[in-house]
Amino acid sequence: MKLQTHSRESWLLERAKHVSSTESAALFGMSPYMTAYELGIQKMNADPGEIEPSERIRWGKRLEDAIAQGIADDYRVMIEAMDYSYAVHPTEPRMGASFDYSIVGVTDKELSGLGMLYEQHGPGLLEIKNVDSLVYKNWPEHDAPDHIEIQVQHQMEVARVEWCVLGVLVGGNRTEVYTRMRGGQVGAAIVKKVHEFWHNLESGLLPPAVMPEDADLIIKLHQYAEPSKVFDGQDDAVLADLCAEYQVHSFNASQAEKAQKAIKARILTHIGDAERALVSGYNISASMVAPALVKEYTRNGYRNFRLTKKESKS
Repeated sequence: MKLQTHSRESWLLERAKHVSSTESAALFGMSPYMTAYELGIQKMNADPGEIEPSERIRWGKRLEDAIAQGIADDYRVMIEAMDYSYAVHPTEPRMGASFDYSIVGVTDKELSGLGMLYEQHGPGLLEIKNVDSLVYKNWPEHDAPDHIEIQVQHQMEVARVEWCVLGVLVGGNRTEVYTRMRGGQVGAAIVKKVHEFWHNLESGLLPPAVMPEDADLIIKLHQYAEPSKVFDGQDDAVLADLCAEYQVHSFNASQAEKAQKAIKARILTHIGDAERALVSGYNISASMVAPALVKEYTRNGYRNFRLTKKESKS
């Protein structure tokens, strides 16, 4: 495994060029944090993510060191921190990973548990998770959640190591340790997904959007309207159906907010950067509100979306 060590800023920039171990679950529809579509938008824009670590991240890192050392002491192994180290897959150059710790030796000749794995397979990885006890109750029995299982397999595939330990501090007062062996078929499936993802992006193809999960992002991407441009959808049956569905949901907006937002995202995608749209039975206005007119959007302005049903002439 060839490692590069970075500052936090350069580490984030490097990670933006690859699908990392915390992102690959999105390609399988298993990530609770993002969809494949959102990941595609991030990578197309080379978004490095948050540059300044939040207070939660700083405290998480402080606790992570103590958890890792406690597990190392309990299981009589030696560990090395791998802060902001980064590795790239040897055959798939757009697949990378960073790691928490490496298990680099044993402290007791009477080997058991992790020491046995070290003697049989050489150095392994140690991934640390700090989990609330109520959250941990929802974990599968004897397994971690799918996105974490994908994460550790991704890490082993990139690092070319045969084993990984997932060390979990539950509720701040007990540890659970999961050992995972490298799964060749799983690793190959991850490599294939990553390769297809980048190949499609280079061809201009994003993963399909998932509704309503991607609605906020799609609406955000359609926040510009060309002044005086009109989309003629008077004979557009798809747009008419979307308008009808949008209005149905508006009658019970508190319960149907997600569904209505998803339809709004689809309408904005359909009309593109048009300021108004002509559609049978409805009026659509999506004009720009100037930045100076509203404080919370002083940087870029925003798009004022309104859809109303035309009154029938008696």
